[in-house]
Amino acid sequence: MELFTDYNMIAHCCEVKSNGDQGYEVVEGEDIHMVHLGRKKFTCRTWDLTGISCPHAIKAYIHDKQEPKNHVNWWYSKEAYMLVYMHKIQPVRGSKFWKVDPAHAMEPPKIQKMVGRPKVKRTGEKIESRKREGGGHNQRKCPLTKSIGPGLHVAPLNVAVVDTDRDESEEDE
Repeated sequence: MELFTDYNMIAHCCEVKSNGDQGYEVVEGEDIHMVHLGRKKFTCRTWDLTGISCPHAIKAYIHDKQEPKNHVNWWYSKEAYMLVYMHKIQPVRGSKFWKVDPAHAMEPPKIQKMVGRPKVKRTGEKIESRKREGGGHNQRKCPLTKSIGPGLHVAPLNVAVVDTDRDESEEDE
């Protein structure tokens, strides 16, 4: 009703000219709209979209000595509202009790290859970003070990020497 009241106020500023059997030209400022009341066709299409008569149709109904409120679509009436909500809404059991048809199951969308050059640089995970325990210790820059060959290190007293180039099969011989 609020929208209808606003449209009614705008309709008072419009001028109407009859152009035949229930056809009208409605002038609103510089705009001219064609209205045909019998077919409920209006060039602004407001009635088609909302079901409420536009200001141009309201002015044409007033000129035709009809009540514009009678031409508001039925679904805005109290009767339509009462018919929609006359049934009580029954509670629904939880989702684990719902019957699901596998044919109607929703699947995730297929992965599409993105346009452009692919990334070459690998992105690290959050765990990798944290510093390792031990202060970021590595073989090349370790002041405690002294390299004596590829893969071999002399370590302080309580550290074992590791040979990374030898296989376990060589130890057995």
